[in-house]
Amino acid sequence: FVLVVRPDASVLRAAVMGSIGTVAVLTGRGKVPAALLCLCATVLLVVDPWLSGSYAFILSVCATAGLIFLGPRLTAALARFLPRPVAVLTAVPLAAQVACAPVLVLLQPNLPAYSLPANIAAAPVVPFVTIAGMAAVVLGHLAPPLDYPLLAAAGAGAGWVAGVARFFAQAPGALLPWLPGPAGAGLMAAAEKKSMLSEWTSGCAGVRPRSFRRLTGPDDADGENGRRRWTTVFFSLVLASLAAVALAAGWRLIVPAPGPPKDWLAAACDVGQGDALAVRTGPRSAILIDAGPDPSALDECLDRLDIDTLDLLVISHLH
Repeated sequence: FVLVVRPDASVLRAAVMGSIGTVAVLTGRGKVPAALLCLCATVLLVVDPWLSGSYAFILSVCATAGLIFLGPRLTAALARFLPRPVAVLTAVPLAAQVACAPVLVLLQPNLPAYSLPANIAAAPVVPFVTIAGMAAVVLGHLAPPLDYPLLAAAGAGAGWVAGVARFFAQAPGALLPWLPGPAGAGLMAAAEKKSMLSEWTSGCAGVRPRSFRRLTGPDDADGENGRRRWTTVFFSLVLASLAAVALAAGWRLIVPAPGPPKDWLAAACDVGQGDALAVRTGPRSAILIDAGPDPSALDECLDRLDIDTLDLLVISHLH
């Protein structure tokens, strides 16, 4: 898989951890996820210390840590009122999102409103797409005609993932404003810590220790205490989210985003996936190199740059 998709930082993390895990299982040591993750990160950072600054590597490690430390607790909590397969399907992307959210804020100061349902909708086909795609790559070298059904199946699954992503990305309110930079990351981490502590202290995550049960009595014999705890956790999460969004919106109103300097020469517009580079040719004119896939984002950027006229439009490639 690494040879096919190239050794990206997140791919290396997964490959090294999978290899170490395989050795652990074959030697009878079983799976020790937390230890494997630490060993994997240590090995990769010793080999390539520059990975410590790679967002792909950091997000991959954070997501895995979230699955290890938060996944079982969230699954046990959700399984109290959801069927276990549904609880697992919900807990996995939620745990990864919680672990990655502070780092994602550093990349883009927005709060994705629909990432959880999007991941839930896309997750079931991902293992099939991966396995079918790899099998198609192998058959494509050994017996090319036999790989067409697998390619079609994997392509259909990948199309489903892309369709889910586009649907939720275009939904109203898909990205909510958030504080940028370290302050935003710290606020996100603090909000998540408060939410997780509220959940754990309310006894909703997993089975409580015996000593704690002896102090507090039986575990919700009639279910009333459980419902009360979940109600408290739910409203705590809602209030914390509303407060964070209100604070972020207020910050944006009080402190507007900085504009470009008056003597700018070139500007890279944020158009999402792709590039759009404006090279100034006059007070209100420029040359535009590529345009990206989002017209509204490019229009907003050109308006901020006070560009009324494009002297030349350069398209670098037919993508």
